[in-house]
Amino acid sequence: MTSPARNEPCPCGSGKKYKKCCLVAPSISQGAEAGTFADQLHTIIFSESMLMNRVDREARVVTESFDSICREAIGHLETMYSRVAALLYIGVDNAKALGDDLRHTGAIVLTNALKSLTAAFALLRTGWRLQPHLCLRNGMEAASVVMHLLQCPNDLQKFKDGQLESQRTLKSAKAAMPPIGKLYGILSDEFVHIGKPFLHIQKGNVYSESEWEMWQCLASITGFAHMLYMVAELLLHNWVSEPQCWVQVDVGGYAVQWSEEMTRWRKDFIRIYRPHYKGELTKD
Repeated sequence: MTSPARNEPCPCGSGKKYKKCCLVAPSISQGAEAGTFADQLHTIIFSESMLMNRVDREARVVTESFDSICREAIGHLETMYSRVAALLYIGVDNAKALGDDLRHTGAIVLTNALKSLTAAFALLRTGWRLQPHLCLRNGMEAASVVMHLLQCPNDLQKFKDGQLESQRTLKSAKAAMPPIGKLYGILSDEFVHIGKPFLHIQKGNVYSESEWEMWQCLASITGFAHMLYMVAELLLHNWVSEPQCWVQVDVGGYAVQWSEEMTRWRKDFIRIYRPHYKGELTKD
């Protein structure tokens, strides 16, 4: 079946010209039976500012629902985010002043990883359910580079020359912090590579209290903030007056030891997300 010319009568029988009636309607397959044409037509209106409407006007509405539902969770995330930001700010300055190239480079890399976290949160807050995970995976790769450089400092120049394959640094990161490998694998399999979440059109509507996708994504962002703090504290341990995660056990050796404050934060994490989380929340 061929479409009529723009100025011809619309085949739906409205009496209007085709260009002012069903021109924007989806095309009908050639196998459509005569007499059912009008029943299959429907009008879809597309504006010329759909992109800006989505990232501005509609995003404001979605943001209001997110902020209202997640108020406590946002405050909980802010606590860890601020710790990471402050530690890295001090670390960049101290390392530069002391000429510590390894820690200066590492602190810069982690600062950019924190920006990936910021982007993930901004995307989730404005209604995007899948894309934040891509930012998190990018940030985790950056964190794994720093963990690798701490264990293999001779690779620093290779990294600065662009010859260190960042995705291969994961082995070093997993050796020091095993949960990195598990989360990195999930993010790669499901979101970087096209996995099951892409089998369904993602939602773009306002959030609801019962939407587990929102809570799971926010939990991942918050968990990554905690992971970033651990890596940053390990990198800059000599300049941390009150360590929250690590204790030195021998020359160049460290073991995980949570402070009371960090223990409370981790318990709050479980309390906030367990009622909404689809899957398991582990103590890791």
